[in-house]
Amino acid sequence: LTQMQRTNECATLVFFHGNAGNIGHRLHNAHLLYQACNINILLFDYRGYGRSTGTPSETGLYIDAQAVYDYIRTRTDLNQEKIFIFGRSLGGAVALHLGKT
Repeated sequence: LTQMQRTNECATLVFFHGNAGNIGHRLHNAHLLYQACNINILLFDYRGYGRSTGTPSETGLYIDAQAVYDYIRTRTDLNQEKIFIFGRSLGGAVALHLGKT
């Protein structure tokens, strides 16, 4: 993906992917969102997916989601009022769990 300069007025979308595959399989979707919506997008792999180490587990998914959210909250260059979570398939359940905590 091409990195473009974004102002801190842009929204940030955390993209929680599904069970099959890894972030490499979601780059096309992320790129389309990035271009169409003029937003920051954070893609990451859960533990045990893609190049991430560890063993996948339900608890691990929730811990990873919280860690990503906590990281976003430390970024002073991002608009903290415009953080959105998006999940697809398994990622939808992870995003819902994060949203309720």
